[in-house]
Amino acid sequence: MSAAVQPMSIRVKHTNQTYFVPCTRSSSFLEIKEQISLANGKNAITAAINLEATNIQLLLPPTSDQPSKELPDLGTISDHMIENDQLIYTAFRKEGGSWEDVDFGEKKE
Repeated sequence: MSAAVQPMSIRVKHTNQTYFVPCTRSSSFLEIKEQISLANGKNAITAAINLEATNIQLLLPPTSDQPSKELPDLGTISDHMIENDQLIYTAFRKEGGSWEDVDFGEKKE
């Protein structure tokens, strides 16, 4: 099995919830957003929020020498060297169009 199609998963953190998203190295971040959107549509608490993929932002946490980085829809897991079980963060678009603040916790070295 080629590395691009080998199954893996990433953890996507939002406030006090973590999504475990199955993917492959060739998965796009738009595909990841669509999986989160589907998961939220099934969640009674968040179903009232319009969580289409366009209302979800995926972010790499900051490091000691880099600020946080938004992951582009057309980018892939492989493009950004995301590893199996790696933690990335998400923000949802608020009413009015601005994004939620993201608490990354402590910076990773």
